[in-house]
Amino acid sequence: MGFSNIATCAQMVTVVNTNLPVIQCPSNIVVISCVATQVFYTVTASNLCCTNVSVVCTPASGTVFAPGTTTNVHCVATEDCCSNTASCDFTVAVVPDTT
Repeated sequence: MGFSNIATCAQMVTVVNTNLPVIQCPSNIVVISCVATQVFYTVTASNLCCTNVSVVCTPASGTVFAPGTTTNVHCVATEDCCSNTASCDFTVAVVPDTT
């Protein structure tokens, strides 16, 4: 005599990435100049779970900064795959040459 008791079930598992991207801003930048100066910098970001991490800085690298000013630069790293974000800040100072 055989028994054919069969039961099945389905389960959905959702994996959520809560790891924030790691963002690295440069140290504060000081430029000695008496004229408006274009300043370039590099900000990097990464995440172990998502390789598609982008960085946006305001003002952007390559912006022209006026002498006698110190400007805060705010950068945000975003991930397309999980919408996690991280940010960092640094300053760009253009100091007039007094020599």
